Amino acid sequence: MKNKLVLVNLFLAFSLSAHAQYIDPGSGSYIFQLLLGGFLALAFYFKTIKGTIVSLAGRAFKFLKKSKDA
Repeated sequence: MKNKLVLVNLFLAFSLSAHAQYIDPGSGSYIFQLLLGGFLALAFYFKTIKGTIVSLAGRAFKFLKKSKDA
């Protein structure tokens, strides 16, 4: 399936005329902003998940340490 997709993309890239492949600067910058925003959103999402896991693990180890001391 992946090989077929690559072949279709290559076919379209080389078979279309130059004016059909052109991306104007406004569209290009918009696509760039979408990609950058998506990347930053994913980075923030995983950072938040990591913080939650570290916080829960810290609480668990603190609870285990208190129960061993008692």
